[in-house]
Amino acid sequence: MGDEELWQEFLRSYLVRFEKESVSVEDVMGSRTFTCLFFGGSWCAPSRQFAEVMTQSYRDIQRIFGRGAIEVIYVPRDSSAVEWRTFFSHMPWLSLPWGSHHILTLRERFSVSRLPRVVALNRRCEVVAEDARGLPGFGFGCDPVSSYHWLLSCERLARQATSPCSGARIATRRGTRKAMVRLPSTNADASSPKRG
Repeated sequence: MGDEELWQEFLRSYLVRFEKESVSVEDVMGSRTFTCLFFGGSWCAPSRQFAEVMTQSYRDIQRIFGRGAIEVIYVPRDSSAVEWRTFFSHMPWLSLPWGSHHILTLRERFSVSRLPRVVALNRRCEVVAEDARGLPGFGFGCDPVSSYHWLLSCERLARQATSPCSGARIATRRGTRKAMVRLPSTNADASSPKRG
């Protein structure tokens, strides 16, 4: 199966909410402004810490902007079903079931090599932020409302895009990185922050 076929199969699959119903991926992604794929594992201390902060951000965003504003899908890298169940039991969002073959599909599609990682997608399943963890996204020292407005800005820029941009960059707490939005190439060099 090719990458696109695997992605379509993932979209037709189901997610679970702890001790509750299963929900189709398509229904979730089609009804939320943003869906964040949270790649993490209970054995990873930064994942555990990030999950706590993201839980509060998730609740704040849904309280302020409504339930349709954001959903998080946990993509587990836990070592066992018991570890997954224990870690996931503290999360208010959805998860791929432990052991799902879609975990590998997503890990490869988004080139996930370190945890935790958050990939933000819009309702058309397009990447809005390749790494939405840390400034200006979600995490320690990040205001959830500002983070949500940042995603909205990325979405607006992506919709306004007219051609691919090889040099557009956005600021992060680790310096700058390539933007996941497409901007006209004539504006890319002028909008790139200078590295010091």
